[in-house]
Amino acid sequence: MTAALLNIAALSRRTGVAPDTLRKWEQRYGVLRPVRTAGGQRRYSEVDVQRVEWLRDRIRDGWRIGEAARVIDEATSVALDDPSDLRDTLVAAIEENDPRTVSATLDQAFAVLPLEQALADVVTPALQWAGEAWHRGELSVAQEHAITAKVRAHLGRLISEAQRASRKPPPVPRDETISPAAASRPTSFCAVGKGTPVSSARQVALRRAPSLRTAAASITIA
Repeated sequence: MTAALLNIAALSRRTGVAPDTLRKWEQRYGVLRPVRTAGGQRRYSEVDVQRVEWLRDRIRDGWRIGEAARVIDEATSVALDDPSDLRDTLVAAIEENDPRTVSATLDQAFAVLPLEQALADVVTPALQWAGEAWHRGELSVAQEHAITAKVRAHLGRLISEAQRASRKPPPVPRDETISPAAASRPTSFCAVGKGTPVSSARQVALRRAPSLRTAAASITIA
């Protein structure tokens, strides 16, 4: 049976968020995705309810609405805050070679959970699964390296943010500097790591071919 859709008054009662605030979140940040009735009235689904509840809880935690909206907008499914759900979503994204969902899930995990819990309950089990899947031949070397690189990048960003917060200039990685011109363009990066066989890296590139703009490689010849 299809769940009943809600009007904005019912959505407000379910979530405790005022109708005017809901309209602002929808219009300014696009975080709600209602359907329209034949008469043009908005109707909201259970997914919208979950997204509002997630945003409400993040704001109570001290987030800015723009920051919370960015994280939830990057998610390809409902916003999550349960460690087991985040872990399962991350594993599924790795298995499906879906880098956007991997990044969005890591963002959510590090955002809504204490760092120690995010690492222990979400990231470490997912990395362990990836390593075992590679050993079984279910993941390529490039896929296994790609998830490791993404986790390293997220941790690096957290360290940089902590350094900025303490007014210490973050170190610039010598081999990973991005030019200002490149940084100004909306870009998605996927690193497969050192030691990846060329054939395996090529497989990842081919899977991402519809959105791939540039590929680069460094080869050491003994």
